[in-house]
Parts: sequence; structure tokens; C-alpha cells
Amino acid sequence: MGGASPSLGPLTVAASLVAMACEWLALSSPTTWPPRPRLYVMPVGPETVVCYLRYMNALFARVRHADEYISKLQTALLALDKEKDKYIKIEPQHDSTNMHFNFTGYLLSDPPHELSFISGDAIHNLRAALDNLTWALAEKYGTPNTKRNVQFVACKAQIEFDDAKKRFRLQEIGVPALQILERLQPFHQQTPTEAPLYILTELDNRHKHRDLVAFEATARMGDKLIAIDMPGVAAPVAGDWALAGFSSPNPVLLTKAGAVIFSVDFAGPTPHIGFHMEFHVALCLTGAGPLSKLGVMQSLPKLRDEVSETLKMFQHLL
Repeated sequence: MGGASPSLGPLTVAASLVAMACEWLALSSPTTWPPRPRLYVMPVGPETVVCYLRYMNALFARVRHADEYISKLQTALLALDKEKDKYIKIEPQHDSTNMHFNFTGYLLSDPPHELSFISGDAIHNLRAALDNLTWALAEKYGTPNTKRNVQFVACKAQIEFDDAKKRFRLQEIGVPALQILERLQPFHQQTPTEAPLYILTELDNRHKHRDLVAFEATARMGDKLIAIDMPGVAAPVAGDWALAGFSSPNPVLLTKAGAVIFSVDFAGPTPHIGFHMEFHVALCLTGAGPLSKLGVMQSLPKLRDEVSETLKMFQHLL
């Protein structure tokens, strides 16, 4: 197909604009809101007018899509909790000296792969929303046909960011956006690898290119520790024993070899006293810096909120 586009009169152009508006309204119905970003090309005279309708709502929609996976993950975790005896075992017992009463936790098997798939989808959609943002900025402010490698970056060193600006043609997003992006870089933080945007990027890259999203199982003590008499064990002479202390209540990583979650320490052998306690077991993201100390249902929402706040910082530019 060659030759110039046919010249269109004002009424034809107006009709095209009305048609675009009608389609926008159709896309904006409650069942399909927000509308997908659309590209419209209208021939007007010998030239082609390109109208980009980009909505920040579409980027936030991707964040909400990630939220759907987070909700799906929560449902899967609730189902897993009903079968946790297949995966976790906690044994309360005295040690060989009878001076320590330990709660030892064992990881019997790894969590189902389905949890990795769901978490990976949530992480990818959050990270993709940032890349979609960068592309939209480059499309609006950049030079045509020069935006192929543009992407959102999260660098742990200034030199990495300087290189990324060239490698990913970040000048295409415009000076104001580039200034905001630089202020968001992890290298401004005391520990860059603990910045949420850096953690998100690393988790997404690992899930896409290397391995599934990995989990660690942790357990921590509940609110009540109840002393019980050990059946069939006689009490020692009064004064022969006393409480000496407790272990830390912090979450403990469970292993297949076993790990002491909590212990009660005595000054002398105390075989007749035992304890009962409820424990909280959580699955945590592996390799997520400080977020690895939180359950996945805490860490993923924190990453989601970080992406939402990041999008808002660029909202006035689109």
C-alpha cells in the first residue's frame, strides 16, 4: 500500500474523535474499568496524527492484578494451614540433662510449587507495572523509534545507574522523570540491597531467568506458655530446681534437621515440669533482605505498596 493518506475534512476528523470517545466509554464500563492503554492512528490530510491514550489507571490496574494473585496466595496458604502437619512438626521435650525444655521444629517437606507460581505472578506484575510506566514516559517524551530498551532500573551503586542511563536510553523518559527515578535509586539508602525496589527487581529476575520463588518456613512462640506436670515423673526435693531463663522469642528458621524454636532453662534437672505452647508458623520469601523476616502475606503487600507509591510520584507526568 503506497501513496499519501487521503485528505479528510473537519467533519470526518470530528467523527473519528467521537468514535474514539464512544469506544473509551465502552471500555470504561464498570466491568472493564480501567480501559487498556490504546493507540489510535488517524489519517488527516497527507500526514498521520498519532493519538496515544495512556492512563495511569491502566498501570494501577496492573498493581490490582498483582493484588489478585496475593489474595489467591492467601487462600492457598489457608488451605495449606489445614494440612500443616504434612509439612511441619514441633516436638516439645526435655534435653538429655533435663535442664532445658525445648520446642524443636522440623520441616518435613518443602511447600507446594503452586505457592511459588502464584507469588512469582504477583511479583512479576508489580515489576512489570514499573517497566510499563517507563515505556509510557518514553513514548510521550522520547524520540520516535528509539525506546526499544527502555526499562525501570533499581541500582545499588551510582556507577550502575550512570551506565543504565546509557544502556537503557533513560534520557527518553524526559528530564523531570529521570530526576525522580534517580532520587528513587537504592544506592541512596544506607544498605541498597535492602531497598524494596531493589528486592522486587532481584526477585523478579530470579523467578523469570533462574529459579522459582523460594520460601523459608519460620516459627515463633505464641502468647501463652503453660506449665504442665509430666505424667509419671516425681518432683525433686524442694529447692533443687529453679527457672534460669528463656530463649529469644524471635522467629526461627525451620530445617529438616530440626531447630529449637523456644526453650525454657532451669538451674537444675527438672524432669517433672513440661510446657505447652501454641506456635505461629509462616512462609517467608527467600533472598528478600529484611522482608525475609516477614511472612509472605506481609512482604508482598509491602512490595505492592512501594510500587503504588512509586507510580504516584510520576502521575503528574503522564
